Amino acid sequence: MKRLLIANRGEIAVRILSTCASAGIETVAVFSEEEASALHVRRADRAVPLSGCGPEAYLDADAILKVARSHSVDAIHPGYGFLSENPNFAELVRDAGLTFIGPSVETLRHLGNKAAARTLATQCAIPVLAGSQEACNLATGIAFLSSLPAGTSVLIKAVTGGGGRGLRLAKTSEELKAHWQQAEHEALSVAGKRDVYVEEYLPNARHIEVQIAADQHGNIVPLSERDCTLQRRFQKLVEIAPAPDLSTNIRETLHHAAVKLASACGYEGLGTMEFLVDPKSGRFFFIEANPRLQVEHTVTEEVLDLDLVRLQLDLADGRSLADAGVKKPPATPRSFAVQVRINTERLLADGNVVPSTGRVTTFLPATGPGIRIDTHAYPGWNVTAAFDTLLAKLIVRTNTRNLTAALRQCYRAVNQFEISGVVTNLSFLQKLLQHDEVQEWTVHTAFVDAEIASLCPADTGVSDSTDPLAVLHASAGNINPRKHVPPPPSGVTCLRSPLPGTIVAVEVSSGDSIQRGQQLLVIEAMKMQHTVTAPVSGTATEIHVGVGDTIREQHPLIWIHALTDVEDADAPPVEEDLDRIRNDLQEVLDRKQAGHDENRADAVVRRHASGRRTARENIAD
Repeated sequence: MKRLLIANRGEIAVRILSTCASAGIETVAVFSEEEASALHVRRADRAVPLSGCGPEAYLDADAILKVARSHSVDAIHPGYGFLSENPNFAELVRDAGLTFIGPSVETLRHLGNKAAARTLATQCAIPVLAGSQEACNLATGIAFLSSLPAGTSVLIKAVTGGGGRGLRLAKTSEELKAHWQQAEHEALSVAGKRDVYVEEYLPNARHIEVQIAADQHGNIVPLSERDCTLQRRFQKLVEIAPAPDLSTNIRETLHHAAVKLASACGYEGLGTMEFLVDPKSGRFFFIEANPRLQVEHTVTEEVLDLDLVRLQLDLADGRSLADAGVKKPPATPRSFAVQVRINTERLLADGNVVPSTGRVTTFLPATGPGIRIDTHAYPGWNVTAAFDTLLAKLIVRTNTRNLTAALRQCYRAVNQFEISGVVTNLSFLQKLLQHDEVQEWTVHTAFVDAEIASLCPADTGVSDSTDPLAVLHASAGNINPRKHVPPPPSGVTCLRSPLPGTIVAVEVSSGDSIQRGQQLLVIEAMKMQHTVTAPVSGTATEIHVGVGDTIREQHPLIWIHALTDVEDADAPPVEEDLDRIRNDLQEVLDRKQAGHDENRADAVVRRHASGRRTARENIAD
C-alpha cells in the first residue's frame, strides 16, 4: 500500500493521516467547498476539492472514486460515518481494483443493515430484543408496540448509519406517530436511506461493545471491550475501556458472542459488536454491529498499546493477525482509559441540545502524562452547522485499575481545556464526571436523561428578560443576512430560533391560535431534527420563515400575540382540525394521483392500442 485516499473529514481524517505518515504511506484528502482550510487538508500530502457543501459532498461516491483514479491511489479509507458502511460504495471501490479499508461487500450487506444483523444474531443463537426483522412502516410499528406487555417502550431505529441518528423512544402509539417522520428524515440525512425499524426498549441497561479484529485467513480475536453506558438521548458521551465491574463470566460470554457473529459472516478487518447488559439479571442482548472504526476506538488503543488504524491497514494488505503483532486475544487490561467527547453545543434545561457555530478564537487543550487529544480544531477554525458537533476527543489513561482515579484524572483534564469563540459542553462534562453515581459507576443508559436538571449548566440558554420567548447569546453576527425582520410591534413577542439550521416543517399559519407546548416548526441541524414548541398560548400573527430556509441562531421565526395569564387560564384547549390537509401531505397526495389511470389518459390509450392492460387494471381484476 503506497498511496491512500481518506474519504472523510474532521478528527478521524486527521487520525488516519497520522498513522499513514508514520507508516510511510502517501495520503490524498478530499474536502467540501466550505472546508478548504480544514486541518486534514493541511496535513495530507495532497488535497482535492469536492463539488458541493456539507455532508452531501462526502457522500458523493462517484466524485470520490474519480479523485482516487486520477491520483492513482491503492486504497480508500472511509473512516466512520458517511460511506463507511455503504456496501454499494465498497463494491465500487473493489470493482475499480482498489482496496476498501473495511470488511467485504457481503459482510457490509449483513452487518451494515441493522435489521439484517439482528437476523444473523438470531441464526447464531445470540439473544436479541423483540423487534422487526426488516425495515417497516408506521402501521407495523404501532402493531408491534401493541403486541408488547403494557408499559413497554419501543425504539425507532435507522436501518443503516450510526451515532444515534434516526433513533427515537416512544411509549405510546401517539408518540410513535409523532416521532416516526423525524426518525426517517434523520436516517435519510445520515445514510441516504429513510428505512427504519422498531425494537423493544430495555431500561436501566449497560451498553457494552466488544472490539474485534479478523484477518483474511479466518483468525478472529476480541480486543477487549468498552463501556458506553453514559449517553444523552442515545448520543454517547463517555467511553471506558475495559468495562468497569463486569464479571468474568459476562465478559467472556460477550467476547465469545462477538467472535461467533464475526465468524458467521466471514468478517475481515476491524469491527465492533454492541450489546445491552441487564445488570440485575446478567442477561445480554445483541443490538447492532459496526463494521468500521469507532469514534471510541481510542480507549482500546490506550489500554492495549495498539494502533488500530495501522492494524486496519495491515489486515487490508493481507497480513495475518500474528504478522500484525496480535498473536492471541490480549489479557484483560491492567489499566483504565476514559474518553469524553467535547462538542460545540449548548445544553438547555429541558435536555435539548443547541449546536453552536462560530470561529474558534482560543483552543488550548489539556496536556500532561496520560493525556491524549484527537481533534481537527485550531484557533481560527470556523465551526458550521453542516456537520457533527464533535470538536475534540479527550482521552486519559491511568496506570492502575482504579476507575475513580481515572475519572478524577479526566475531570482535571477537562478543567484544563480552554476553548472560546464557540459554546462547548465542557461545563456539562465537569458536572457529569463529578456526579457520585458516575464516580461509583452505578449508571445506566438513561441515567443522564434522568439527571439532566442537575447536570445542566447554570446558563441554560433561556433569557430572563421581559420577552419570555427570547434566548441568550443574541449577537449581531447571528442575524440571517438574507432576510431582515424588523422588531415586533408593541404587545407582540418574537419566537427566535434556538439554533442555526434549515427549516424542514412549518406547522402553523398566520392567524392560527396556538397552545402552550404545541409543535410549531422543525429545524434540521447537523443531521438531527429539533422541534420548536410554543412556550405560551396566543395567536401567531406573522410567520417569518418557510420550508427550505437556512437560518442562523436567533433568527425571528414567528410573531406571537400572547394571551394574558387570565385569558390563558380561561381559554378552551385548541383543537386540531383533523380534516385539514397540510401542504406537504397534499403534495404527496397530488403526486400519487398523477399515477392513476384517470390522470394519464394518453398512456392508457397507448397501452390498450397495443393489446395490453394497465398495471392498475390488472390489480383491480
